This record gives sequence, C-alpha cells and structure tokens, in this order.
Amino acid sequence: MEKKVRGLFTTLDGKPFYKIENYDRMEDFFMTITSSSDVWNFCWSQGGISAGRIDCNHAIFPYYTADKISDLKGTSGPYTVIACEERGSTIFWEPFSTLSCSPAVRESSEQFLERAIYKNENGTQVWFEEINTKLQLAFRYGWTSSRGFGLVRTTVVTNLGPQKREISILDGCRNIMCACATADLQNNNSILLDAYKKTDIDTAQRLALFSVSSVVCDKAEPSEGLYANTCWFSTDDDPIIAEGAETSFIKSKGSLSERDRLAKETVLKGKRASCFVWKKLSLLPDEKQSWYQVFDTFLDAVRIVHLQNLLKNRANALRCLESDIESCENEMTDFIAQADGIQTSAEKMTALHHRANVMFNIMRGGIFANDGSITPRDFMAFVSQRNKAHLQAAQEILKEIDPDIPVSHKIFMDKVNATGNKQIERLFKEYLPITFSRRHGDPSRPWNKFNIKLQDKNQHPILNYEGNWRDIFQNWEALAYSYPEYVEHFTAKFLNAMTADGFNPYRITRAGIDWECPEPDNPWAQYGYWGDHQVIYLQKFLELSSTLDRERLLASLDDPLYSSSNVPYRLKSYAEICEDPRNSLRFDKKLSDSMIELSAKYGSDKKLIQGDDGDVALVSFSAKVLQIVISKAANLVPGGGIWMNTQRPEWNDANNALAGWGLSVVTLCYLYRMLLFLIELYRDTNIQSFTLPAATAECFLSLGELYLKHSDGKCITDDIQRKVFTDHAGLLFQKERDTFYASGYSGTSTKVSREQILETLLAIRNLIEKSIQSNRRDDGLFHTYNTLRIQGDKMEVLRLQEMLEGQVAVLSSNLLSPSQALSVVKALKSSKMFEERQHAYMLYPNKELPLFLEKNTISSDRVKNLSSLLQRTENAILAKDENSNYHFNPDFANSRVMMEMISKLDDSKRPTAQETDELCTLYEETFKHQNFTGRSGTFYAYEGLGSIYWHMVSKLLLAVQELTFKAIRTKDPAAKDLIDSYYDVRSGLSFNKTPDLYGAFPSDPYSHTPFGQGAKQPGMTGQVKEEVLTRWGELGVFIEDGKATFNPLILKQSEFGDGKTLSFTWCKVPVVYNLTSTKNVSAKVTRSNGKTDIFNEGVLSADATMALFTRQGEIKSISVDIPENALI
Repeated sequence: MEKKVRGLFTTLDGKPFYKIENYDRMEDFFMTITSSSDVWNFCWSQGGISAGRIDCNHAIFPYYTADKISDLKGTSGPYTVIACEERGSTIFWEPFSTLSCSPAVRESSEQFLERAIYKNENGTQVWFEEINTKLQLAFRYGWTSSRGFGLVRTTVVTNLGPQKREISILDGCRNIMCACATADLQNNNSILLDAYKKTDIDTAQRLALFSVSSVVCDKAEPSEGLYANTCWFSTDDDPIIAEGAETSFIKSKGSLSERDRLAKETVLKGKRASCFVWKKLSLLPDEKQSWYQVFDTFLDAVRIVHLQNLLKNRANALRCLESDIESCENEMTDFIAQADGIQTSAEKMTALHHRANVMFNIMRGGIFANDGSITPRDFMAFVSQRNKAHLQAAQEILKEIDPDIPVSHKIFMDKVNATGNKQIERLFKEYLPITFSRRHGDPSRPWNKFNIKLQDKNQHPILNYEGNWRDIFQNWEALAYSYPEYVEHFTAKFLNAMTADGFNPYRITRAGIDWECPEPDNPWAQYGYWGDHQVIYLQKFLELSSTLDRERLLASLDDPLYSSSNVPYRLKSYAEICEDPRNSLRFDKKLSDSMIELSAKYGSDKKLIQGDDGDVALVSFSAKVLQIVISKAANLVPGGGIWMNTQRPEWNDANNALAGWGLSVVTLCYLYRMLLFLIELYRDTNIQSFTLPAATAECFLSLGELYLKHSDGKCITDDIQRKVFTDHAGLLFQKERDTFYASGYSGTSTKVSREQILETLLAIRNLIEKSIQSNRRDDGLFHTYNTLRIQGDKMEVLRLQEMLEGQVAVLSSNLLSPSQALSVVKALKSSKMFEERQHAYMLYPNKELPLFLEKNTISSDRVKNLSSLLQRTENAILAKDENSNYHFNPDFANSRVMMEMISKLDDSKRPTAQETDELCTLYEETFKHQNFTGRSGTFYAYEGLGSIYWHMVSKLLLAVQELTFKAIRTKDPAAKDLIDSYYDVRSGLSFNKTPDLYGAFPSDPYSHTPFGQGAKQPGMTGQVKEEVLTRWGELGVFIEDGKATFNPLILKQSEFGDGKTLSFTWCKVPVVYNLTSTKNVSAKVTRSNGKTDIFNEGVLSADATMALFTRQGEIKSISVDIPENALI
C-alpha cells in the first residue's frame, strides 16, 4: 500500500506536537530547532545536522552550508544499530540509514518501515521516529537543548510486540567537533584539522573530551588549545570512542565482551571523533527505555571539573539536566508570551503559525527584558559604550534609586528629562533593553553570520541586539505592538542612524552603527545604501507614533534631539554619477579608520557627526524626516521612479543589477505614502516655524520650486524635459551634501515656516502622484522598476517586466481607492505571476532561459558589416564555428570586459568607431543586458526564476488587509470583494497547506519556494513581521486616537469553535473574545485590584490603555463580547 504523507496534531510523552507521518516520502527539508539559550541547531528532516553554541565557531557538529550538511548525513550526527535475535539468527536494524541509500535500495528495504517526524509548539524539540513492523520495535531520537548543559539528544526504544525482546544497541553520534576550531578552518582545511584532533575519556565519570593537541597555526610559536567540547550519556555505560565501533558491533553481533574491549580504548588521536553507548536491553511488551546524550562546547578546565563533580552522582545530574531542559522550554514559552505569541483558536494551525511567527520575529528583533522596565546600571553601561564623556552626567539619574532594581519606563524617562541634558535625552531615546536578538544567518544563508550573545564569559545575562538595519527595524515594527512605550525609541534609533544626506548605514547594534568596507578582491563585498526599506520602515513607525500619541508627535517636530551618522561614504558629483551610476560612491578610508579608533577610546558616538563644541551635533525631527524626502525627491526621474544610484538594490537583493541605471517605482509609492502623512502632520501642528540646517532648508525649498515649475507633468513624458528636471534636482542635492561632507552641521541654521514646508511637500506629492499613475500598465498592473538611458540632452525611461513588488507598493501607497486597488488585485490574480500549485505569487513571471548553445550564437548574415574586423582580429572578438555561425569570445562576461579587451589590441586590429558601435549593438542584441536586473533573472532559487518569496506574499497580504479596512470604514462597495481577496491570498500561505505541498512543517515560516519544490530557508524571514501584523488585524486589535480598541472587522467565526471563545494576549494581558448575540462589541477590563470597567464599542479609556501599554501588571484580564453578526 502506498504510504501517504499526513500532518496532524497529536500528543507525545503527554505533550502537544505536530506530526508528519511518512515524512520520508516528502522532499527532504531543512529546519531550525530553536532554543531560549545560545544553543543553535540546524538539521535536515532526512538526516544531516550542524549544531553548537553562540556562533558557527563553537560547533558540536561541523558548520557547513546546508547542501553539504545534507551530503554528510551518513557520516555526521546520529547513528544507531540494533541487533535482534530472530529464529536463531541475528538481524541488524540501522534506523534511518536507508535515507542515505539509493532509490532502489530504499524501495526494497523500507517496506517494513514507518517513519514520522514530530515538532513541539515552540519548535524547541524535534523527534524522528522509525517503526520496524517486522521486528515490532520502535526507535526514535529527538533534539532539544539546555542552557546549562548544551545540546541534548534523547533516544527511546520501545517494544511494540507481545513478547519480551532482548536486543543489543549501539547508539550515539559521529563526527563530533573538537574545540578551538573555526568554521573556516573546518571548511577549508578539515583534513589538516583532523591531524590535530584528540579525543579522550575521563573513565571515572564516563565523560568524553574533544580537543586539539595544539591550535592549528603556522606561526613558529606555541599555541595551546585549552578548551574542549564534551559529551556524556545519562546511563552508567562506558562511552565508546574507538574507531570502527560500528563495524565491531556488527561483526560481534553486539557482543558485550567486544564492547568491554573497545571501552578500554580511551584515547583517539588524529581521527574524527564518535561517541556511542553499547548496551543490552531487555524489553517487556510496550516497555520503552530511554537515555540522553549531552554535548557542550568550548569548556575550560574549571567548567570541566565542575561537570566532572556533577557527574559523580549520575542520578542527580540527570535530575539537573531534565530540570534545566524544562526550564529552557518554559523560558522560550515565556519569551513568546512576552511578545504576545500564544493564542487559542479553534483553528489550531492558525494559532500555532502565529506562535512560530512571533518566535522567529523575536529571535531576530529580540524581546525587552523585565517587561520593558529599565535597569539603571545597564543604562549606564550603554551610555559608557556610546559616550564616555556623558557618563558622569547620566549618573545623576541614579540618585535615590537602586541601580540594580528595574524601574518603569515612565519613571526612568521622567528622571532623564529632569536632567535637562539633551545628549542624555538623545541616548535614552536610543536605549533599547533588548535581549535574545541575533542576525539571521544559518547554513542556508551562509553570507550572514549569526552571533547569539545572551551571556557574558561568567554566564551572566547580557542585553544586546544586532542586525542589518533593513532587517531588524521590520522585526521591531511587529514588536512595537507588544511594547508600545518603545515606539519612540525605535523611531529615534532609526533617525539617529541616518546620515546627514539622508541614508541609513548597513548594520545596527546596541553599540551604534556599522558600515561595509570595500574589498576589491571579494566579488561579494559591496557597499552602498538601500532606498525603499528606509522610507516605508520609518513611515510605519511614524504612523504608529501618531496613533499612539499624535499630540506628542506634533509638539516634538522642532525638538533638537537627533544625531546623524558619519558613514564614510561620499556620493560623487552629479556629473560623475550620470557617467557611471554603478560607481557613485567614494569610500573615505582615512575617515573610517579615524572614527573606529576614536570610538574605541571615547565611545561609539564618535561615529556620528560632531558639532562645533566637540559633542554630537543635534538637529530636529523635521530636519531628519525632510532630509529623507530630499534624498529621494532629488533623485526622481519623472515617469520612471527614484534613481537607484547609491550602489545598492532595494528589497529584492537579487535585482542587484538595478543599482545604477534602475529607477524604482517601489520607493516612489512609499514616498507618496510618507508625503501624505507629513502633509497632514504639518497641517495639524501648532508650531509655526522650524529650525533646519541652512543647507537642508535651501535644498528642500529649491526642490519645491523645481517641482512646482514642472507641475504640468510634461517632464514625465518628454525625454528632454525629464533630463532638465533631473539635472536640476541632482545639482541641488549635490550642493547640499557637499556642504555636509565639508563641514557637517557647522554651518548656520535657518527658520522655515510651516507654510513653506507644506507648499514644498504638496508640490513634490503632486508630481510624484502623476509619475506613479504614468506607470500603470495596459494589463491593469503597475511597473515596478524601470531603467534609465542617458543620451545627450535626453533621459529615456525603459520598461521592465511586471513584478509582484510593484503591485504591493502601489497597493500600500494610499494612492488608490479601494475599488481601484481591487482591480489591481484581480489583475494580479490573472497575471503570469500567480502560481497555481502553491496558490501564491512568484516575484515575477517564470521564464525559460536560452539553452547553452542558443545564447551566444550569431548567424553569419548578422556579422557581414564586421567582415574586415573579423579578418584583422581572427578569433579574438568573434569566432566562427564549423556551421558558419559566430560566437563572442567566451571571456566577454559583459560589454565592459569586451571593451577593455578591445582597448588592449594593437592599433592595426582595433575596431573603428563604426565597428565598435556595431559590436556593441550586436552584443546587446545577443545578450539583452539592458534588461538585466541581476541574479534574479539568472538563478532558480532564492529570489530567482519561478520562486515564490514568502515575505513579498505576506507584504501583499498586509497591503490587501489595509485596503480592506479602509473599504469597510468608508463603506466602499469593494469591501466584500477585498475581504474575499484577503482570504484568497492568505489561503496560499503555509499554515493552510498540507506538509507535502508546502514541503515542511506548515506552521513554520520559510523564506522562499523554488518552482515545483518545497519551502527553503527556515525561520528568520521578514515574512513573520507582516503576518504578526495581519494577525493583529484579523483579531481587530487596533490603536485609534491613542486608545486600545477591539473591533474585529474580518475575523472568521470558525475560529471560535464549540466553546464560542478565542483567546490571545496584548501586552501580555490575557484577552478573551466571547461570541454573543449582542448587537455591539463590549470590553470588560478587570484590574489587579479586582475593579472592573466596561467599555462600549470595545474602545478602552486613555487610562486603561495606559495601564495596558505600560505592562506594569495593573490589568489582570480583558474580556470582549463579540456579536456573531460581526464575524465572517
């Protein structure tokens, strides 16, 4: 009978799990096993594992790229062999071993095997199960972790038969790493590393130690390796490290005398290490036996002695281990709960998926320690890290408070404000007491390096975060809904990291900022600035700030509390950028080195622009947000988009070739949304004038005049007028930034009136709106990116293929009415981007690339005009084959390479100007590089051809949800269809699919799905942020006019089930929705003192909202009555 893949909820060892039966009939999939500690674990469903602590240089099993981990599944990680007596002969069973075999072997040997994989709700435990129906035995092993003990493997053997069974078993792991070995060393020189490996056994405590005889080094000096990895079993059996233990077990049929012989081999030299137990089991019917194998990494002698003493009492060590595993599990549950990840719904997978989204969101973005309360001592450590000169002033805050007792955010903020010190206020606004954060590196994303810093060297907890700025801010957007008090801090962190000319640095850390440096010999080392992320991420924080406390935001527009980073990139002159926009930046190495040196001495604030007084220069909120507008509006190519001339692509890294000649309609759409918001903001404020750096004011107002001058929109369609506009704007921006490069904010400041700001913003908005509208395609979609061609006094806009990214941007822009937006959504569903199998959307229509011999084959007719050149150069440029077709020199990777080679030819062979033009035309006709967007059009995974990138699908989901709410609130007739469209997009996401269709655990987020394959790149994808936000939207949880509101507009009745309740948390406060027959929503707030308040329409008072958002335990629970007719 054919084995069918089936996913179901079940219990295992009394705890809830999701089970995939016959998972081995699926495509092998990669996954993350999470932990609340610094233990990391990446493994394949069909074998292959890499695990360790902290980072890839503290590995227990070798850290390779994901494909190599899969390739090594037969040599690294778990291995088990069981010997059973059957009718007088010995039968050997190696669970999971056939997963490494050929299809023919698997087909013939797996008829009596049934496999399943289990994952718990937190994703911290995964079990692999194989049942041998012929032997009536079940074997399973699982992975989890312990903060104190490390990586933990559990083995369970169960007798399923009616008779007592006697078996022998060899169980353990292979290719265990030694300490003092980096991932680079293992990857590049593993055979050399093997020669240094030494494994030995502490026989008294049955503890295996994995070390090196010396640190691998070519220096003529001693280099002791004084750390060891460790392994021990919870049983009383002697560990076996002897080489060839597997073979000895089989040859001896599991003989204990052979085991005893091997146990005497207590040292292994110059070999890859394994560690097993070899034991006899006697199992009654339905009896099971289990044990643990425990690994730790980089232990020094002090910690090893502590472990030895603990292991003297194995039973007590086992109790400590199990207690710590449970503690680690409970800690992860608490982390997820802190960020409102735990929900109860009749749609169990919906709740589980939300839990996974929140977990992966906080793994990258972190969570706030102590419910967001501030430990004064840690704030002082932060100030010292950032600006040592202000430490003494900051310590004034410590008067009358205990530095080690957490203080509420409000109390601490009041003390900071009482100092009257703007620099301390700035630092406080940037302070984020976050823990658990790390960059999203893993073996499927080897270009990113993760570093899980949760403890210091003495195992004391530390607060830390780090991430690429375009990643971590999106995680913080979702986190902000659970910690509203910190929205201002996120916004300040964003604005303070911006450069004076309006761009954002590469990486954000607790210590400040970081930037990329050029590496001429590294083809992967690029540097520059991204655009679209910057606008929309900041805009989302501004919108959230406005809904939380609009009056506070309006009153703060002129407050000089913001810094600017001094990233050592310098945009070239406008003329140079026009000449070569792919090389638009200069790197100031001298400045970079100087700032790094000064930061080490005085604090990382030295990476910021300094004022005339030697302290950090401060400017207003208005100066910062208007500078973003300047940096984008000054690079508008009318009708085309924002010119991507800062050496970096946008959201889609794989469109890397657009950096240079690319024009972004995506950024244009997000800028439009920001402009609408800013116009309302400056209309509503009572502030009449604003202080701006003189250079900023001049550039901003001059741009307004330019936009107003071209308000008729002719520059959108006329190539000459387009260049006139773009040239003028480019020179205005050049003048402003050159001022900042030369003297920072040392120039004078000036006042700009509210009316001037509004006039300029309106002028920019009007032309940008026309530019967006001009990008509407005939099929009802919008262009996403265009490319620019400059010829003499003209700038021509060239169109590219349709892309999902552009539709999401225009739907998010607030430009379209709900009915207009619905037309775009319907056109998208009808487009070639819709992928029927996954019921989801590819980034672009799939296409077939030319076959190898098709892509560089030119007919003889096409080269007739080059006959003289062909004779002069023979095969140097074009070579003729036996079929009389021609081919470009295979070393010509692009036209630039071709021209460089031509320039080196002898004068007699060099092409004439006419021949050169003909060659370039022919090359472009052959390869069509004008339409080359980057690796997105040349590879078949990640953001490539045929790929579904789940982050962009979830962005689409959020955009449709926002439009749905707009339609409902404005009673637009498109509302019903938009609700249907929302749930149609949602139905294509993982948690609505079977495991075999999705290709992994349906609850888990993955980055992308290549065409026809399963999900790839687990866990920390930006998708989770969007889905956390859409889940809040589904539940009807809003912040409106500063008040917490419960108003479900699109919630499904099927989520309530028979009990007619649905539960979740907000700011860690339990919320229960009760399905009732009442006409209106009603919320009952129960406070910790027993008092209750009823709020009609589900809108909490300002006082109750404050109590909810400050997370000080004032509110015990919230119960909300939901009318049945309010649901869908």
